Amino acid sequence: MAAHDTSPDGNSPLSAPFIPDNSLLNSLLHSRPLNAYAKDGEGRFIFSNSLHCRNIGKTETEILGKTDYDIHPEILAQKIRSLLDRNG
Repeated sequence: MAAHDTSPDGNSPLSAPFIPDNSLLNSLLHSRPLNAYAKDGEGRFIFSNSLHCRNIGKTETEILGKTDYDIHPEILAQKIRSLLDRNG
């Protein structure tokens, strides 16, 4: 069922743009026993959950905005990039 703005001036809460709240998603990804991270189009980390941080041995602040080459030894970063390039 779709919601419709039936107010005469069009200023009901339904006419406001939807802004997603990522707090639930963040909470789920940080509390699950899985290694979760996300990168932007340039290969920089934009998300790293608690387990991923622990596995790398760095804090989220130390990871975010960095590339594999910034946080791993070069040989490991090359292997990671090779796998990602091959697998999309």
